[in-house]
Amino acid sequence: MGKKEAAKKAAKAKAEADAKTAAAGGGAAAAPEGGLRLAQDLAGMKVQAEVAAEPETREQMLARHKKELRDLAVKCRKKLKKGTIDQGDANVLEDEMTARHEAELATLAEDAAGDGEGEGEGEGEGEGGGAAAADAEDAGATAEDEGARKRRKAREKAARKAERQRTEAAEREARIEEENAAAGPLPRDVESATILRRMSQFGADWRIKEIPSDGHCMYRALADQLRVQGRLADFGLPAAGAHVQLRKRAAQHMLANAANFQPFCTEDDFPKYCADVETTAQWGSQMELQALCHSLRTEIWVHAADSDAIKMGTEYDEGSAKALQLTFHLHYYAMGEHYNSVATSAAAAAAAST
Repeated sequence: MGKKEAAKKAAKAKAEADAKTAAAGGGAAAAPEGGLRLAQDLAGMKVQAEVAAEPETREQMLARHKKELRDLAVKCRKKLKKGTIDQGDANVLEDEMTARHEAELATLAEDAAGDGEGEGEGEGEGEGGGAAAADAEDAGATAEDEGARKRRKAREKAARKAERQRTEAAEREARIEEENAAAGPLPRDVESATILRRMSQFGADWRIKEIPSDGHCMYRALADQLRVQGRLADFGLPAAGAHVQLRKRAAQHMLANAANFQPFCTEDDFPKYCADVETTAQWGSQMELQALCHSLRTEIWVHAADSDAIKMGTEYDEGSAKALQLTFHLHYYAMGEHYNSVATSAAAAAAAST
């Protein structure tokens, strides 16, 4: 009989003895049967508490291991989906947990062998118990070696996978470069080169300054021009978020001068159109450029590949030095029309003089 089973029986026997003593000393005022039942219930609760406080059994440990592996698999799937780990990392985590489980099972076997050794000594079987403990120790060492081997293999596999991915990425980039070279210049590059050639008559060093494509590109390009020229404060525009205020000015000017703008609006509800201009990322058009030209009382030039520069607000007679310079593209991004800003030496000089 194991030590644990002996402890349980001793505890139960003691509880029953205590219950009989309590029943005998209870007097006529107490019902012996009731006292005995209460003592037995208490003894049963004590035994249950002792059982609950015991270490895990092999079945309980296996159930916990199964749950931990299942939980790890769920977490790894989420991380793989998010891209925070790759399959190699997931394999390493699984191998490490498996090795830990094997070590725990080996420890449990070693503890069980220790209990058996104690019983064997009491019954003259110490030699057999010692052999069981040695076997358990060997099993633990073997499980540890196996876990280390699995982890090493997982690391090697992950390293091979990473190297293969790098090689494939390099080959893919090389193929793309070859295909681009065979296809000739892209429409975007041809368009930009034509715009640069047309702008060179105004300044040999004029360059296209890229603006993010987020629906606000026209307003951001105008804000960039005003910032470079040092004129944001002239119109009460903030350094950050000036494009939002430019949207508001365009919408308010069109509403205040609806007779001049509504005939050119493609939507039936002109007030709603103006509200969208002010509050959404709706793309800007030449109509909004005209509104801002008059609202700011400044020239705006738009450079395109298929025509000479479109100059708006020439009545304000500012010339190229203070005109807000934009470029208009049809092929810069796949989504369609786009506005960029222009870097000019005249704008830089104007900013330096302020």
